[in-house]
Amino acid sequence: MITSDQNKDSLIAKLIEWSINNKFLVIIFTLALIAAGVWAVSETAVDAIPDLSDVQVIIYTDYHFRCGSRLCKNADAETFR
Repeated sequence: MITSDQNKDSLIAKLIEWSINNKFLVIIFTLALIAAGVWAVSETAVDAIPDLSDVQVIIYTDYHFRCGSRLCKNADAETFR
């Protein structure tokens, strides 16, 4: 499989050679990884309807220039722009 021109000592070559010689272990590891992935997906909580609305903040403050339901006559008009 590996010709003499290629580097036999490379990590990939050793991994491929080991995988060819140990097919049963490769199948067992593959099935274990698939089972772990299925378990992880089934146990992960997923929010099906995410809240995409804007954040709203209510601020309570004093409105000094208000006299009852009307604006005071001496209130500066620039304040309200």
